[in-house]
Amino acid sequence: MSNVVSLTEQMGAMALIDEMRFSQAELQKQLDLPKHRLRVAEQIREFYRAKGIEVEDALVEEGVRNFFANRLTYQAPATFGSMTRLLARVYITRGRWLLPTVGVLGVGLWVLLVAPSVSEFSAQASLSAAQGRVDEARALVASHAGQREQLEKRVSTLKADGLVANLPAARQVFEQTGPVLETARAAERITLPVHVTEQSYKEDSKLAASAVKSLKKDSADMKALATQLDALSAQTDTIRPWLTKLQDAQEQVRKMGLSNADAGQFQPLFAKVDQAVKVMDATAAEQGLKEVEQLRAIAATPLTLEVVSRTGEKSMVERNFDPTGGKSWYLLAEALDASGNVVPLPITSVETGERRYASIFGVRVNQATYQAAKNDKQADGLVDDRLMGKKAANSLSFAFVKGPVKTKPDYILEW
Repeated sequence: MSNVVSLTEQMGAMALIDEMRFSQAELQKQLDLPKHRLRVAEQIREFYRAKGIEVEDALVEEGVRNFFANRLTYQAPATFGSMTRLLARVYITRGRWLLPTVGVLGVGLWVLLVAPSVSEFSAQASLSAAQGRVDEARALVASHAGQREQLEKRVSTLKADGLVANLPAARQVFEQTGPVLETARAAERITLPVHVTEQSYKEDSKLAASAVKSLKKDSADMKALATQLDALSAQTDTIRPWLTKLQDAQEQVRKMGLSNADAGQFQPLFAKVDQAVKVMDATAAEQGLKEVEQLRAIAATPLTLEVVSRTGEKSMVERNFDPTGGKSWYLLAEALDASGNVVPLPITSVETGERRYASIFGVRVNQATYQAAKNDKQADGLVDDRLMGKKAANSLSFAFVKGPVKTKPDYILEW
């Protein structure tokens, strides 16, 4: 265990001893008060003598005695008036009344100073909002009118287009344009103020809001209608070339100078293409035009009609109608051009009503013609007298040299 005393411990102990010594000295002075008063009086007299001031001993004694007599006694402070006591009580009870009083005063000040400003600000904000709605409505009316005018011009242009005007799809769209445009015009007739006033801002705000709602709906309707017109224009642009081709084909057929009967064979084909154009069916229109061109090429080409005469192929057909016992006779024929090429012809079967292009088909003849051709083939396996008829250029009708039992021949496609 160490025998060294730290400086901290030493100084701490000395401070406590000094404090106790000072307290003891003060206590001793109070316990030996008469001697202490004499020492104080003597020091005072020495002080005055040193300063050259003459003071009577009795005065010094009385002053020292009075000082020590009052030093250790309580002297109550002087009392104040009723107002002071009231203020003191108010201060002491401030915890009960201060917070409610501050709240009441705050509300009062807000009512007197802030509320009028807030009310005025709110009214100004409402007026400004109403003016904004009116300005929006006025701008929308102008935009709406421009949109309507463009739509009207577009509809007018499309109606003037011969192709578009005759399309059923176009007529359906045009039926919608009338009500939409009339509703749009009616919406634009609304009267809106330039400047909103404090007296009318509520009514003007409602009027503007209603106008904006109506105009936006009309704009949406016109936009939808414009989309339909876009689709219609795109479709007509696609089908327009086929209409031009149809008109060209009709003109070419007209220039051929066909007989009424021959020209009549083109009419179903023209009608088919025209209908395809009207329903905007480009595929059907193209197919119809191909059929028109195929028939026109046949009409333009001179042809001969001959009995089929090849080894291993039939040249004639005999029909037996049981149980009636009736019969009909047909020579199988083919059309040839000047180079000897077989040209398929559009043939309608008298038995089934089917119409198609056929390279070989049966032509009904009388029994004598049939029997002569049969005898001819039995002689050497070939039909030597093959010619049945001819068709001139720019014609669809054959002039028969033998065969048909009717002015309009009967044909068959199956045997």
